[in-house]
Amino acid sequence: GTSANITARFGFDRRQQNTVQYWTPTVGGFSARFGYGANEERTATVNPSMASASAAWQNAVFYVGAAYEQHKGYGSPGSRDKANQVFGQAKFGAFTVGLLAERLKYAGFSPASTTSYKGAVLATSAGGGLEVSDWFASAAWQFGASNVSLGYGRDQKVKLNGRDDTTRKARQTSLRYGYDFSKRTQVYVMATRLDNGSNSANGFGFQTIGNVAGQDPKGSGVGIIHKFYVTPLGLPGRCLSGRPNIRYLRRGYLNRA
Repeated sequence: GTSANITARFGFDRRQQNTVQYWTPTVGGFSARFGYGANEERTATVNPSMASASAAWQNAVFYVGAAYEQHKGYGSPGSRDKANQVFGQAKFGAFTVGLLAERLKYAGFSPASTTSYKGAVLATSAGGGLEVSDWFASAAWQFGASNVSLGYGRDQKVKLNGRDDTTRKARQTSLRYGYDFSKRTQVYVMATRLDNGSNSANGFGFQTIGNVAGQDPKGSGVGIIHKFYVTPLGLPGRCLSGRPNIRYLRRGYLNRA
């Protein structure tokens, strides 16, 4: 919901309501996407908005691109949080490998300290701020109707209030198995584990269990994916699902609650 987006300032993987998007046609393998979220979450104290853009190129083997997103007014008046990301994926027969790297920067804290998943962020006037650089790698193998995926990611650098702090880093390991009943339907099981540093409190998305610094959350689940086929007129036709997302295994790692 909209109220959850306001309070969860540190999340860039979110469900944003009522956005305007434009996706360009694909020309020579190149495409771009643009998005804007207006201030419908405005309250008496904050007037938030967001904008994002991405560009990608792909062929039968490679998929590479970059993305940028900016949040204004989330958490406190005048705040400006930014995310930069580059990603790539390559498919060689039954094997697929991917790599993603990003940098998150949060600025504009007032008037007092703000609690984050990496510790207390001081007010900007006192030198407060938070920067997190991280990466995530994945590998997948398709054999018959089965597929196995493994993912590993970690914080490369955490800078809190102007100082690097290795105790605030985290890493994640994930394993997933899926079985395709058809081209449209798959069932899967997965397990994941977060390993937090002594002063890190990363968690699984917008969950409500409450994260404590130094704890190592674990998760597992089962599910089913069904792809619906439609045409622009709403009739059965081409599948709308696009290129496999290399972030598939990393759900929760950057969904900072």
